[in-house]
Amino acid sequence: MKRDLQVGIAQWLAAPGEPKRNLQVALDMIDLAAARGVELLVLPELWICGYDPVSLLEDARRAAEPRDGPLRRRLSVAARTAGMWLVAGSVPELGETGELYNTALVFNPVGDLVAWHRKAHLYPPTSEPSIFCPGDRLTTFEDPTLGVVAS
Repeated sequence: MKRDLQVGIAQWLAAPGEPKRNLQVALDMIDLAAARGVELLVLPELWICGYDPVSLLEDARRAAEPRDGPLRRRLSVAARTAGMWLVAGSVPELGETGELYNTALVFNPVGDLVAWHRKAHLYPPTSEPSIFCPGDRLTTFEDPTLGVVAS
């Protein structure tokens, strides 16, 4: 039998081009949400690099990492420590040949990366199609607590 989860949405104005500062804000938000009993927390889009259309390419490149990089490991620890589901908004993912993706990461309460989704429908007014490569698949996963989740 499924039960209701306490869901939280973290929202702040991420500082463009300041990934260390933005990471600290995200970690503080995770701690605050956990203290308030949140069981599933969603972070904003591109929170690690900020979202300024003028500097997005440079900011995203500076903050980009492979999906299995240090940021993933840090978010995994944060999810496990908080004992919560963490939908880590989206982050700039560095592909194998240097391409950039706008990728959402989903961690379970023990810190496992259970799903990742590359944004497929990039937003032309902010030049996203000239900065990021589009994803090419629907992302789904199933969990006894959440049921089937699709993105």
